[in-house]
Amino acid sequence: MLALLENEDYDIQKHTGGITCTICTIEYLEGDKVTVMKCDSRHIFHNECIKKWLKINANCPICRAPYLLVEY
Repeated sequence: MLALLENEDYDIQKHTGGITCTICTIEYLEGDKVTVMKCDSRHIFHNECIKKWLKINANCPICRAPYLLVEY
């Protein structure tokens, strides 16, 4: 399940979902590895944060969309 996460480098020009990860509340830095959820392109998280989150919760931390439904 977690292997389906798409990772990319944070780009302040491209990612308009905010400047901090809502899971760890740490500000993104240019080049940080992030995951953009498929439920909404503004739902961005540090890769390690969303991996830990999804091991416990099977939904998006922001909108609560079910992860499996979001991915397929």
